[in-house]
Amino acid sequence: MMYLVTYDIDDDKIRNKISKILEGFGVRVQESVFECNLNKEEYDKLLKRLTKFSRENFNIRIYPLCKDCYSKAVGIGEIKIFPGLKGYEIV
Repeated sequence: MMYLVTYDIDDDKIRNKISKILEGFGVRVQESVFECNLNKEEYDKLLKRLTKFSRENFNIRIYPLCKDCYSKAVGIGEIKIFPGLKGYEIV
């Protein structure tokens, strides 16, 4: 399953840690947005690692994207496509 992970974190130290974790699970597509193609075990592992940082002063969102939805995505500008998956009509 493909997941879109976004975050808004003011603390530089925590933001860098979150970014490093996500780099191990997916592809950065924007400054604070990652696409992660994960099976259930990988998803559970990522969720466990991210919840360790739970605080009131930041926000992490994880959105599941089915393959059909991902394949219908539209990209404008410099597009990074997740390796091995078809997606993003480039306009």
